[in-house]
Amino acid sequence: TRLPLFAVIQQRGGPSSGTVVYSQQEVTLTTYGGNGEGHRIVYSTATHQEIYDYTIKGFNTAW
Repeated sequence: TRLPLFAVIQQRGGPSSGTVVYSQQEVTLTTYGGNGEGHRIVYSTATHQEIYDYTIKGFNTAW
């Protein structure tokens, strides 16, 4: 049986002692990482309104 999965992967900018990790690297890993099993739908948001809208859209798409 296959069950739908809805996951939120997020990061925040802030002070650190290492190098800056660009958000594009996180999107690339989320989109293309893994062993190739199953389909991935990745939404990348820029505003709080988009986070709200894409959360609803993500749940509807997963189901």
